[in-house]
Amino acid sequence: MSAFSMLPCSSMDDASHLPLGEPIVDEDIYVDPDDVEDPDEKGEDAWLPNVVAEWSKRVKRASARQVMPIEEDGHGTRHVEYTCVRYIYDDEPECFVPMGLIEPNPQEAHKVLRQGGLSKDAAREKLGSQNLAACGENTIHVHVPGRNMPGSPGTYPQDFTYIFNSIGSWAYVAYSTWNIGFIWLSMMLGSGIYRALFIIRPNQRKIADMAAMKQQCTVLRDGAWKDVDVSKIVLGDVVRIMDGNDAKLPCDGILLQGSLIVNESMLTGEPMPIAKAPVEDTANYKVTDKLNKAYAGTLALESTGPGDGKALLYCTNVGALTTRGQLVRMVLFPASVKFKYNDQLPIVYGIMSIYVAVIVLVLVFCTDIGSAVATFLTVLCTVAMALNPMLPVSMVMGQSVSAGRLDDPKGKYKIKCLQPGRTIPIAGKISTMVFDKTGTITKGGMDFAGVYGVENARFFSEVHFDANEPECAANRELIKDTSRVPPGLRRALATCHTVKQLASTGELVGNQVECAMVRTVGWKLGNKEG
Repeated sequence: MSAFSMLPCSSMDDASHLPLGEPIVDEDIYVDPDDVEDPDEKGEDAWLPNVVAEWSKRVKRASARQVMPIEEDGHGTRHVEYTCVRYIYDDEPECFVPMGLIEPNPQEAHKVLRQGGLSKDAAREKLGSQNLAACGENTIHVHVPGRNMPGSPGTYPQDFTYIFNSIGSWAYVAYSTWNIGFIWLSMMLGSGIYRALFIIRPNQRKIADMAAMKQQCTVLRDGAWKDVDVSKIVLGDVVRIMDGNDAKLPCDGILLQGSLIVNESMLTGEPMPIAKAPVEDTANYKVTDKLNKAYAGTLALESTGPGDGKALLYCTNVGALTTRGQLVRMVLFPASVKFKYNDQLPIVYGIMSIYVAVIVLVLVFCTDIGSAVATFLTVLCTVAMALNPMLPVSMVMGQSVSAGRLDDPKGKYKIKCLQPGRTIPIAGKISTMVFDKTGTITKGGMDFAGVYGVENARFFSEVHFDANEPECAANRELIKDTSRVPPGLRRALATCHTVKQLASTGELVGNQVECAMVRTVGWKLGNKEG
């Protein structure tokens, strides 16, 4: 409603607010093409469903829009905060652009490394807001509502308006009715405050604590290594990656030097070590996310490199635009859910309106209540009672109690519920939920079954290693002693791979087929050359 009450501006320079919103998903993509009726077969009776669908789309489009204030700092930079990301106004395209990420450029990254990292002034400039290169601090700002505004989350203004109107109408009927209305209002306020202070606010605070990273990092500034707080890392910094217990990467970036083995289970769900390779200092080198890029929040299992023996990372993403920040934003700002009961609400409202209209006509034309004032108040009471005022209260309290049980410290679930009104009703309609994850239901890892050797440009008989392989059951020879494998083939199996080995545990890291191949041939990887 606030968007319709504002005047449009001819230039973005004069604007004080900016309407923002997520794109509306076309619901037709969820419909089976075989179930779509031919428009010619619907006839003239289809005008009512079309009108309802059009008004439903307009309501969804209006509800998805938010009006954000445009703020201006002391240096004249205008910005908007939306979903934990700062957007700064750019005069050239006349639009707001997100701050906190740069395109990975291997040559530029190696150039910064050769120059001794960023200068002190350049880092201070990027931490500030003097120009469009400002990226802000490497933090994820999660808004936690204060105790002085408990009604902001989890309460419904339309419910308050309904109750106030009911009390205003019933105040002239009888003293007892006014008393009941006051009790209903108190229960509504109490349920909203309880939900905001004891359900939503603690969960928001826990998410904010999880999003915060408190650690010291080593960056290259002015040709020297300096220890800074993780929030002071800026775009273009060269960061020394430390490994060890609970050593998390502070930002997203590309690997410059050394070798890095990380645990990306927070992204993929698989507790499998992943090896990262450094980018080359060439013009046409293509950076790949899986091989060259490391992500904030992932665990550094092993970091090795030249000089001091640690890998070096070139920072490309900070704050809420890191992979870790995107996960936090997915929790705080989930995507819209298509729920069939929401599509049926217009039908429910239509039935209620018909019911109220019939009752009002009966009261006005078929009964003799007395004066016009008494008739008017009776009609108002009938309209108010079409929807029980205690229904919103019972729904809020039921959702709050359910969310409290999920997060009970003495319980077994330990599930945080940030939006009880959105998730609890949908979860209540689910009877069966099935999960599938590689390594949990299915077998984890791989077995090396066999290999075909080549001699004189021709394939000779295959060599089998795994007795569980189907072809081994056909009376084929199973090789248990790898020394019987031809020497050339054995050396090829032992060397033609990119497998690495963790120094701490000896675990093989790399492609699972190659890891199984190295384990099968029985050779061991050495840490020393020669």
